[in-house]
Formats: sequence, structure tokens, C-alpha cells
Amino acid sequence: MQTRFLFIALGLTTTMLVSTPTWAGFSDVNTSHDNKTAIEYVQSNGIVSGYGDGSYRPDNAINRAEFTKIVIASQFSESEINSCTSSSLSDVPEGQWFTPFICLAQQKGIIAGYPDGTFKPAQNISFAEASKIIINTKGIEVGTDEVWFKPFVRQLGYMAAVPTTIDSFEKNVTRGEMAEMIYRLNADVTNKPSRTYAELAGEEEEILFEEDGVMTSEFNGMVLNEGDPGVPYIRYNEEDYSTALENEELTILYFTANWCPICKREIQQMKEALKQIDNDDVIVFEVHIRDNVTTDEEEAIAREHGVAFQHTKVFVQDRERQLKDPSSWNTQRYIDEITSALN
Repeated sequence: MQTRFLFIALGLTTTMLVSTPTWAGFSDVNTSHDNKTAIEYVQSNGIVSGYGDGSYRPDNAINRAEFTKIVIASQFSESEINSCTSSSLSDVPEGQWFTPFICLAQQKGIIAGYPDGTFKPAQNISFAEASKIIINTKGIEVGTDEVWFKPFVRQLGYMAAVPTTIDSFEKNVTRGEMAEMIYRLNADVTNKPSRTYAELAGEEEEILFEEDGVMTSEFNGMVLNEGDPGVPYIRYNEEDYSTALENEELTILYFTANWCPICKREIQQMKEALKQIDNDDVIVFEVHIRDNVTTDEEEAIAREHGVAFQHTKVFVQDRERQLKDPSSWNTQRYIDEITSALN
């Protein structure tokens, strides 16, 4: 199941009003604004309420202290935040409004500061910096790269959460863009246009799979465990799926997203199980839902089986669904479940 976190937005330290869960509109957010829907979402859900003059100031930049407070206040309890009063960062002194939030973010490994030992709380936050804070707070493991921000930006791209107004890694994030990212992540909005790391970096788009599969003459779809013995594991497509049903094979659908950390771990467990199962009557399809590579075919099969969450397994035999389970399985559980279904 997807993990969500709620942002609590603020203005310039103390200028925001108490949130109210109604949409009253903002004087400076008209119907043509790129982020109108997102701003309406964060306001109507009690995440922000705007300024005392009735404005939201969507095109204003947000600084590093404000952005960190938004994320930390949404993820951790008030008592835990208030218990953290001292930071090793030289420009985060005790007694400042932002100190507890930055202190806890540093303690949790969400932020580290600059090499010179500062945090620069009043500096506008860049998209690269914001992406790291968001992904770290969300608890998604993304690995490392020589380009420090690449894994974080790639992950947001996988989740279709990079507004198209972001045109560079260095761009200062605006309050409207902040609302857009919150809206997409909290409301599971994955059908809006989104930037990718490759697009921002001017690179060729990557194949967004854990392993690069290859096409074979036996299957139309991409084989994701090509070269491994055992049961084939194939990217979902209607033709191969129909063939599997016609051949009365045990057909397993694994629903995933390329941003889902649980799925990535579980897929490795499943692949290990498939190596150990030597049976021509089993085929497994990887079905993407709610990510930026999801196809119309995949959306249709998810609706057919009533699947709403990633890492859900569906077993189909004789054209009837025999099992649907969203819990996380290890290698032995896969072996046991598949063996039992075959018998």
C-alpha cells in the first residue's frame, strides 16, 4: 500500500492563517493559473489557507527553512519536534522558529547542510534540494549517484510529481509548484504531465525497469528475467495475457510501480522463487499502475481485478481469479503459493 504524508504549509514564518477545510478561493489565483487545482486541493484539505489579505502568492519562491518546516511538521509529532532544540549547523541557532524543524530533519538524516557547516535557512530552495527533502521524508530508498540529486529527481519523475513549470534542477520552487507536488503525491495524481530527470538533464530517456529485459520470439512483451531459468516474468501486454489464458496456464499478475520501494524488494524475492519453480504451466506478468509508464492496457486489467494498490498479487486459473493479495511475500511464500495453486 502506498505510504502518504501530509504537508502542513506556512507562509513567511508567522504570516499564515489557521487552516480551514473549505475552498474560498484566493484573490491572486485565477482559473488559468497552472497550479489552480493543486492550490485548491491544499487549501480545501486544510493544508494551507493563504495570507491575511486573501492572497496565496503562488509565484513567490519558498525558502529552505519554510520548506523544511512544511515537511517535518507533517511527518513528526509536535512533541518530537519540540524535543529537538540544538543543531550542529552554524546558522541554525537555538531559539529560532525554524531550529526544531531543521534540528529534527538533521537528526533523522533528511538534511545534512552544506559542506561549510551551514544550512542557509533564508535561501530560496532549489528543485534539486526540495526533491531530496521530499523523498527522504517519504522514506523511499533511492541509492546514490555521482550527481547527488539524480536519484531523488528521478524518483519524483517516476511518481509523475515534477510540475512542467520546473525547467531546471536549480530553479527556485514556488509556492504554486510546492502545492502541485503536494497535490500529486497526496492525492495519487499520476495522469498529469510531469518532467523527468532525463528531460531536465537533456539526456535520452531511460528504460524504467529494474533490469533491462529483451524481446524474444516467444513473447510479445519484454521478458524481465531473460536468461534466468524457471518461470518467465513478462511486462504485461494483452496478447501474451490472452495466450496464457487460452493455454490454461496459471497466470499471475504482479501489480507494481517503478517508484514503489516495497515492490522493488519483493520483485527480487519473486524472481528467486521463479528460478526454483520448473513448470511450463506458470507465467507471471508485471503490471504497472499509477506511475509514468502505465499503459491503458494495464489500467484496464487493474480495473478488471479491482486492484488499487501496488505489490498486489492476482492468480488467475481457468479464466477465474483464484487469489488477490496485497501483502508482502518472501521467496518461500511465493514458492508455497504457486505450488499450492498448481496442485
